[in-house]
Amino acid sequence: MQNEKFNKQPKLLGVQFKKIGIVVMILSMVPGLLVKTMHIALMASQKDLLKSLSYSGFLLGLLFIALSRDKVEDELTIYIRLKAMQEMFMFAVIYVMIKPLIVWVLQAPFIDVSGQQLVTLMLLGYLISYYLKKLYR
Repeated sequence: MQNEKFNKQPKLLGVQFKKIGIVVMILSMVPGLLVKTMHIALMASQKDLLKSLSYSGFLLGLLFIALSRDKVEDELTIYIRLKAMQEMFMFAVIYVMIKPLIVWVLQAPFIDVSGQQLVTLMLLGYLISYYLKKLYR
């Protein structure tokens, strides 16, 4: 008799959230593009706020795409998801640990990795890894 607690499927968003994620990503870029193309003058604090909000919207769109289920979700796709997440998590940890050493060896100025940059790297890497693994299964 198997324990039902371990046989549950992971909670994922619906299939339509991939499209919603793409729309959110595009809409998060629109204000920045409008400011650039229309040459709207903003104060530095307003630029920083706009950049931060746009970046957060872009991350939210990536998250929607990453957490949305496929049309056909089976054990293999769940395993591929898990493997891609595991690889990206390990890559991010190693990247954060190794980056200061690489900067020291190259004698370049050290710029710390922000949380937004790290999450972006992990989500983009996860999506690329997941879809490549799914393509070549």
